[in-house]
Amino acid sequence: MTTSNRAPRRQERQLTAVDLFAGAGGMSLGLTAAGFHVLAAVERDPQAGSSYTLNHPRTRLLIADVAGLEGRALVPDRRRRVDLVAGGPPCQGFSIKGQRRPGHPGNLMLEHLVRLVSDLRPRAVLIENVVGLISMVGGYYFDRLITSLERISPAGGRRYNVEFALLNAAEYGVPQNRRRLFIVAIEAGRAWDWPEPTTSPGDLTLWDAIGDLPPDSEQPGVIASLGSARTVSSYAQGLCGGNRLVLNHHTKRLEQLRLQRLDALQQGQDRRHLPAHLQAGGHQTKYRRLRADAPSPTVTAHMGKDLSDFIHPQLPRTLTVREAARIQGFPDTYEFLGSQASQFTQVGNAVPVRLAQVLGLELARALRGRYRSRLAR
Repeated sequence: MTTSNRAPRRQERQLTAVDLFAGAGGMSLGLTAAGFHVLAAVERDPQAGSSYTLNHPRTRLLIADVAGLEGRALVPDRRRRVDLVAGGPPCQGFSIKGQRRPGHPGNLMLEHLVRLVSDLRPRAVLIENVVGLISMVGGYYFDRLITSLERISPAGGRRYNVEFALLNAAEYGVPQNRRRLFIVAIEAGRAWDWPEPTTSPGDLTLWDAIGDLPPDSEQPGVIASLGSARTVSSYAQGLCGGNRLVLNHHTKRLEQLRLQRLDALQQGQDRRHLPAHLQAGGHQTKYRRLRADAPSPTVTAHMGKDLSDFIHPQLPRTLTVREAARIQGFPDTYEFLGSQASQFTQVGNAVPVRLAQVLGLELARALRGRYRSRLAR
């Protein structure tokens, strides 16, 4: 028997986070998987908030607009250290596919985010938004955000170093082409580097995500079940986790004319390929039948209004809420509450869980002073 005079290793304090604009909780779920304890979250939509509370019982959720909040409302105990503030402010005013309105009320949320960061003075900040933020009004909003963050001194006393990158979720274990802007502000002196890609676009396909789910959609509130004990991929297996129940497996019911249009389309086709008697107006990708052998296109909040861009690759229907949630990386046990439209919006607004986890792991390494090890492909 050998003995050692080495002192026992001191148990590390769990890193803490606050999630602003939390939605249904994609960012929080990824950060939790990366080892953070999410102390508090803010979401102004009650339906998204109900989903968040159900799935994150350890986190204190405030149903509120951040415009009316101060830091002490989020973390009343000022002795409690906040390591990370994360958030994806509303992006409709910046989106290239949207109206890109400088006066959109959501654009002001960037200022409130900076104000709350200044109140809480975390050691790091993680912001997600659409790529269009960079070019909106000649870069005015983006430059102002970066400059404002650089002027804040976190609790340690030295100002933030601020970096940004454009990341595609398909390169981080997500079966979806989703290119977004990410900004990291971290206390000076911390070694930060963006995570190395773990996959290549196309490594994970739409079918890897949804191929084992039941072909028939259900009425809202009805729980379906997986028909086979086998999943189509390790990705699906990870989200199923041995659970056979399928929540939120419902979608919009379509009228006969729309069903005829769906029947006329092959994978990869859209309204431009419809015969003359079934022609429909709208944007080019309307009535898009998705390809099973390719990553999904970007899942967006617009699915709450219109699902015609997301036709199942093999079946005469649009994707279900659960199928969209699978694409975003939510486990099958993660239940979404609210109306069907709200559930689609909640899923579309979320940060992909796996990408949030990868970024959380890198931030944890930086905050603990560890050097990054290359993630295995």
